[in-house]
Order: sequence, then structure tokens, then C-alpha cells
Amino acid sequence: MTRNSVQSAILALAAAMILTLPSAAQSSRLKPFPITGKGSQRVNISVSYQFFTAGETKSVSDQAALADQGRRHLYKLLAKECEVLLETIATECAMKRANVNTQLRNRGGRNRREGVRVSGSATYQVELKPQQPKE
Repeated sequence: MTRNSVQSAILALAAAMILTLPSAAQSSRLKPFPITGKGSQRVNISVSYQFFTAGETKSVSDQAALADQGRRHLYKLLAKECEVLLETIATECAMKRANVNTQLRNRGGRNRREGVRVSGSATYQVELKPQQPKE
């Protein structure tokens, strides 16, 4: 089997799996969100971000400054997430874990910008707001 045919077979298998996921998810018995009833329920919620910060990357100090700028922006997004959760679905929120990565892109060229790619994720533990029964 050639490399191209192996790659095609893998892509076909992945596509078939993705197409069957929605029907499998619909048939499972999941509780509606948010959970109704008395008592509180704590859940973990994970959020991920990715963005690109364009800028000069020729010197080490330029690279460090650009990476710092990107991380600062990401930290602000991660810190704001508890506000969003409290406004929408949570009565309590605490960040339990965070992961931040920066990747330098310093090879400019055709249609490639210099800069830093920033990605990160965080896991929050929240207590869900009880859903009000419909009258």
C-alpha cells in the first residue's frame, strides 16, 4: 500500500467517524443544561483560545516582548471567563488549571507574517445556577 493510499484510508475513516458522532450523541440520555432541581451541582468547564500577534521577531528582545504581549492578552481572556460564566450559568467560579503556549514565527516570506502564535486553555470549576421551573 502506498503512502497516499494509507493517508486516504485514514482520512476516509476519520470522516466516517465524525459523521456518526452527531447521531450517537443524540441517542444518549443526557440531562438538559443547566441541571434542574434542588441542591447545587459542580462541574468543570474547559475553554481554549488561539490567536496570532503580528510583530517584529528579528531580535531576542523583540521576540520576548511580543511573547509577553500575547501572554498578557491571553491571561486577560482567561481571567474574564469567570465573569462570563457567572453572568450566564454559574453561581460560583474558580479557575483550577491554566495552560499557555507561545510559538515564534520568525520566517517571513510569501503570505507569512512574523509574529507569535499564542494558545492556551483553562479549566474552571463552577457551581451551576438552578434552572427555574417553567410555569
